[in-house]
Amino acid sequence: MEKFHMNRLYLDGFPLVVQELYQWDRMLEKLDKKLFLHLKKQGVISSMYASKWFLTIFASTFSFSIVIRIWDNYIYDGIIFVFQTAFAILKLFRKSLLKMDFEKLLGFLQNIQLQEIKEEELISTALSVNISHKDLAIWADEHAKQLQKQEKEKEKEKEEKQEKEKN
Repeated sequence: MEKFHMNRLYLDGFPLVVQELYQWDRMLEKLDKKLFLHLKKQGVISSMYASKWFLTIFASTFSFSIVIRIWDNYIYDGIIFVFQTAFAILKLFRKSLLKMDFEKLLGFLQNIQLQEIKEEELISTALSVNISHKDLAIWADEHAKQLQKQEKEKEKEKEEKQEKEKN
């Protein structure tokens, strides 16, 4: 569990999941800007559907045979394969997703296990997704810097509030 940082998945506030969702958004924006913008325009944010994917590494999403294949690749390649699998899902259903409104998108993405997904097609599509560990590291650093900036802003607001209360 330590090797895969899974111990950080369930900490208070789910910091690793929050980071992974940030990375997911950047990845989707990089690899399929049109779909990224469509989801955004429809008001579908990644935490509405992808949290479950990252928290369970698809264990609550797919049949056991597909989950075993995903976990085999996850153990071999690490978290990058979870991102590749998530993107493969969207890639396989891209045409349909681009035609959906908020309600249909959310229903579809939250219930992906009900869709007809061929195991071999999902895995081969996931393995073909062009993303690197370096990309994920860059986005993790960006996310950390954003969090630091937010903390500094909160601290500054707190100090200003205390200063006003003194006067």
